Amino acid sequence: PLDDTVVQLGESLEGLPENLRQLQVHLDVASANMGTMGQNIESIAEDLTVIGDSAGEFEPLIDEYIRIATETGDLVRQARSSIQEQLELAELIVTLLFVWIGLNQVIPIYLSWSMFTGRTKSNGNEDLE
Repeated sequence: PLDDTVVQLGESLEGLPENLRQLQVHLDVASANMGTMGQNIESIAEDLTVIGDSAGEFEPLIDEYIRIATETGDLVRQARSSIQEQLELAELIVTLLFVWIGLNQVIPIYLSWSMFTGRTKSNGNEDLE
Protein backbone atom coordinates (compact mmCIF):
# COMPACT_ATOMS: atom_id res chain seq x y z
CA PRO A 1 0.00 0.00 0.00
CA LEU A 2 0.87 3.57 -0.50
CA ASP A 3 1.04 4.48 3.18
CA ASP A 4 3.54 1.66 3.88
CA THR A 5 5.65 2.79 0.97
CA VAL A 6 5.64 6.39 2.23
CA VAL A 7 6.56 5.19 5.73
CA GLN A 8 9.41 3.07 4.36
CA LEU A 9 10.58 5.96 2.23
CA GLY A 10 10.51 8.23 5.28
CA GLU A 11 12.44 5.68 7.35
CA SER A 12 15.07 5.30 4.63
CA LEU A 13 15.52 9.09 4.48
CA GLU A 14 16.00 9.46 8.26
CA GLY A 15 19.85 9.57 8.25
CA LEU A 16 20.14 11.33 4.91
CA PRO A 17 20.22 14.98 6.11
CA GLU A 18 23.05 14.25 8.57
CA ASN A 19 24.95 12.35 5.88
CA LEU A 20 24.42 15.22 3.43
CA ARG A 21 25.64 17.72 6.06
CA GLN A 22 28.79 15.62 6.57
CA LEU A 23 29.17 15.32 2.82
CA GLN A 24 28.87 19.13 2.56
CA VAL A 25 32.16 19.52 4.48
CA HIS A 26 33.95 17.19 2.06
CA LEU A 27 32.35 18.92 -0.91
CA ASP A 28 33.54 22.31 0.40
CA VAL A 29 37.11 20.97 0.73
CA ALA A 30 36.89 19.44 -2.76
CA SER A 31 35.57 22.74 -4.13
CA ALA A 32 38.44 24.67 -2.51
CA ASN A 33 40.93 22.15 -3.89
CA MET A 34 39.40 22.46 -7.35
CA GLY A 35 39.74 26.24 -7.14
CA THR A 36 43.41 25.86 -6.16
CA MET A 37 43.96 23.38 -8.98
CA GLY A 38 42.34 25.79 -11.42
CA GLN A 39 44.68 28.57 -10.29
CA ASN A 40 47.67 26.23 -10.56
CA ILE A 41 46.64 25.19 -14.07
CA GLU A 42 46.34 28.87 -15.06
CA SER A 43 49.79 29.50 -13.58
CA ILE A 44 51.20 26.53 -15.51
CA ALA A 45 49.59 27.82 -18.71
CA GLU A 46 51.17 31.25 -18.16
CA ASP A 47 54.55 29.62 -17.46
CA LEU A 48 54.25 27.56 -20.63
CA THR A 49 53.46 30.73 -22.56
CA VAL A 50 56.58 32.39 -21.12
CA ILE A 51 58.66 29.32 -21.97
CA GLY A 52 57.26 29.33 -25.51
CA ASP A 53 58.10 33.01 -25.90
CA SER A 54 61.61 32.42 -24.51
CA ALA A 55 62.13 29.55 -26.93
CA GLY A 56 61.06 31.86 -29.75
CA GLU A 57 63.69 34.37 -28.63
CA PHE A 58 66.41 31.70 -28.75
CA GLU A 59 65.85 30.92 -32.41
CA PRO A 60 67.32 34.22 -33.68
CA LEU A 61 70.20 33.82 -31.22
CA ILE A 62 70.93 30.36 -32.56
CA ASP A 63 70.79 31.68 -36.13
CA GLU A 64 73.20 34.47 -35.13
CA TYR A 65 75.52 31.93 -33.48
CA ILE A 66 75.54 29.81 -36.64
CA ARG A 67 76.31 32.91 -38.73
CA ILE A 68 79.15 33.94 -36.42
CA ALA A 69 80.57 30.41 -36.36
CA THR A 70 80.51 30.30 -40.17
CA GLU A 71 82.20 33.70 -40.43
CA THR A 72 84.81 32.63 -37.87
CA GLY A 73 85.55 29.50 -39.88
CA ASP A 74 85.96 31.60 -43.02
CA LEU A 75 88.28 34.01 -41.20
CA VAL A 76 90.38 31.12 -39.89
CA ARG A 77 90.73 29.72 -43.41
CA GLN A 78 91.73 33.17 -44.70
CA ALA A 79 94.23 33.57 -41.86
CA ARG A 80 95.79 30.19 -42.69
CA SER A 81 96.11 31.20 -46.33
CA SER A 82 97.55 34.59 -45.38
CA ILE A 83 100.02 33.02 -42.94
CA GLN A 84 101.12 30.56 -45.63
CA GLU A 85 101.71 33.43 -48.06
CA GLN A 86 103.61 35.41 -45.42
CA LEU A 87 105.77 32.39 -44.58
CA GLU A 88 106.63 31.94 -48.25
CA LEU A 89 107.55 35.65 -48.48
CA ALA A 90 109.62 35.42 -45.29
CA GLU A 91 111.40 32.35 -46.69
CA LEU A 92 112.23 34.27 -49.88
CA ILE A 93 113.48 37.29 -47.90
CA VAL A 94 115.64 35.14 -45.63
CA THR A 95 117.06 33.29 -48.63
CA LEU A 96 117.90 36.57 -50.39
CA LEU A 97 119.43 37.91 -47.15
CA PHE A 98 121.69 34.87 -46.81
CA VAL A 99 122.66 35.07 -50.49
CA TRP A 100 123.54 38.75 -50.05
CA ILE A 101 125.53 38.00 -46.88
CA GLY A 102 127.26 35.15 -48.71
CA LEU A 103 128.16 37.39 -51.65
CA ASN A 104 129.52 40.01 -49.25
CA GLN A 105 131.80 37.35 -47.77
CA VAL A 106 133.30 36.30 -51.12
CA ILE A 107 135.78 39.20 -51.26
CA PRO A 108 137.06 38.86 -47.68
CA ILE A 109 137.35 35.09 -48.15
CA TYR A 110 139.24 35.60 -51.41
CA LEU A 111 141.59 38.13 -49.84
CA SER A 112 142.15 35.87 -46.84
CA TRP A 113 142.85 32.93 -49.08
CA SER A 114 145.23 35.02 -51.15
CA MET A 115 147.10 36.14 -48.06
CA PHE A 116 147.20 32.62 -46.70
CA THR A 117 148.55 31.15 -49.92
CA GLY A 118 150.94 34.04 -50.41
CA ARG A 119 149.36 35.57 -53.48
CA THR A 120 148.99 39.32 -53.17
CA LYS A 121 148.76 42.10 -55.68
CA SER A 122 151.09 44.97 -55.13
CA ASN A 123 152.22 47.53 -57.74
CA GLY A 124 150.88 45.54 -60.60
CA ASN A 125 152.76 42.37 -59.68
CA GLU A 126 150.38 39.54 -59.39
CA ASP A 127 152.60 36.96 -57.83
CA LEU A 128 155.46 37.74 -55.44
CA GLU A 129 156.51 34.27 -54.46
